[in-house]
Amino acid sequence: MLFVTKINLKRYLILIILSTATCFYFAENRQEIIGITIAMLFTTISQLALTEAVCLLTDMTSNLSEKQKKKKLIIFMILKLFFLFLGLGLGVHFMGKRVIIPVINYILQISALGVSLRTIDSES
Repeated sequence: MLFVTKINLKRYLILIILSTATCFYFAENRQEIIGITIAMLFTTISQLALTEAVCLLTDMTSNLSEKQKKKKLIIFMILKLFFLFLGLGLGVHFMGKRVIIPVINYILQISALGVSLRTIDSES
């Protein structure tokens, strides 16, 4: 899994836990907390699939043939969309009209992913 080498997982997990805890503050009942948690888990999986797809696009895996890269890229993008829509769909199911809270959490998670990306050394 390439995302392990490209993301500072400790920083990423701390930031998404903080953003999710902030969203819990705005929840009105246990059902909304469950909805926020489910949406957070599925959108996190979606972001990890996105990271894998970007690593494939930027040619980080030179040991794969072009056909294998394209196949994996398609699989990761389908998984990303599936988990994203599943998470937000379940968020709507549990939260109804207050689904904006998990959507805001998703935006915060995207920011956390950007902050947690490791820089590439110019010497390597």
